Amino acid sequence: MNKRSIEISGLPRQLVVRENARAKKLILRYDSQNDYPIMTVPLGTSEAQVRKFANRHISWILEQIDNAQGNLIGHSDQIPFLGTSKTLDFTDSPPRRVTLEDDRIVVGGPIDQAGPRLERWLRAQAKNQLTKACQRYAEQISAEYSRISVGDMKSRWGSCSSKGTLRFSWRLIMAPEEILNYVAAHEVCHLREMNHSPAFWAWVAECMPDYQSRRKYLKQQGQSLMDIRLG
Repeated sequence: MNKRSIEISGLPRQLVVRENARAKKLILRYDSQNDYPIMTVPLGTSEAQVRKFANRHISWILEQIDNAQGNLIGHSDQIPFLGTSKTLDFTDSPPRRVTLEDDRIVVGGPIDQAGPRLERWLRAQAKNQLTKACQRYAEQISAEYSRISVGDMKSRWGSCSSKGTLRFSWRLIMAPEEILNYVAAHEVCHLREMNHSPAFWAWVAECMPDYQSRRKYLKQQGQSLMDIRLG
């Protein structure tokens, strides 16, 4: 898949253009995680065609940019932490550490690095919570995993490899604890069934009989957590 970026008059972001041999038409979407518009086009699509299509949809692209900026949170904004709203306090002064203080998350150090520092802390909190949950469910169904990793997965909350590696999105730390636990149980159960067969869901039900309500929560509310950007 070929990829290039072009400037479009009237847009504050470059347009990312991806050629795809399987594409039958021009498709435009907005990547809210990385904050830029993407157009998937058939092989051989000319730049003139790309520009014409983009210009027809400038209003829509600008609306998506505004929405993405609306999901950027920083000092004094609210952020969910294990399902409870916390106020961010970027101190712009030493020490360079992050602390949870009642209804606040205090981020010390230079304010221009507060976003990355906060994300590192949230990742560590997520790994701690997920490790405990995975250990609990693995013991419950007599399963073994090789390791746990936490990253910024763009399209899923967790995964389980054939080698027993469990991977999770750090954004789960923003969800209620019962939702984080559901995703941990879901991936641990893949250690017993690497599919979504009835047998797999039976293992999930053994871990948590009410898993369906938690699964529904992610479908309805999960995207709002995926869209949050730290600034």
